Amino acid sequence: MKLIVNVDQYQIKVKNKSYYSYTIRFGLEQDRVDLMEELNVERIIEIHDDIIKEYGGTGGLLIQGTLELLIYKVNREKDVFKRAALILHTIAAQHPFFDGNKRTAFVTAENVLGEAGYFLDAGDDEIVELMRKIAEYKHTVKIIENWIREKAMATSAPIF
Repeated sequence: MKLIVNVDQYQIKVKNKSYYSYTIRFGLEQDRVDLMEELNVERIIEIHDDIIKEYGGTGGLLIQGTLELLIYKVNREKDVFKRAALILHTIAAQHPFFDGNKRTAFVTAENVLGEAGYFLDAGDDEIVELMRKIAEYKHTVKIIENWIREKAMATSAPIF
């Protein structure tokens, strides 16, 4: 278990004087892990279908076995960063859908992180570059996990 400390600083100005107020929240990383729901194939397909409907592309599942193996691995993993890395790598590199694999991978991983109380603090260009490298087989799961750990920011509660 790891202690998580979130500190928010607020500046209040009164007659050209600055006063600072701090809010400190403590938690244990284990608490975040306990909040994670099991992922399932239907949920990933639903995310994919929503993305295709909203942004376009060819719908449909190409290889269901890829998603089933992903679910098997992810739901046995306790570390949220490893879970997200497995999702990004498997969906983006192994292409279980006809179209929208990178988008589906990212949104699914983002949902898993959000449920555990994390968000990714990364710009669009960084994300596009990461997803391109994953799809081109240039990043391993470990490299992706390290990137997520570097970019993940803890919140005081689950985002979703």
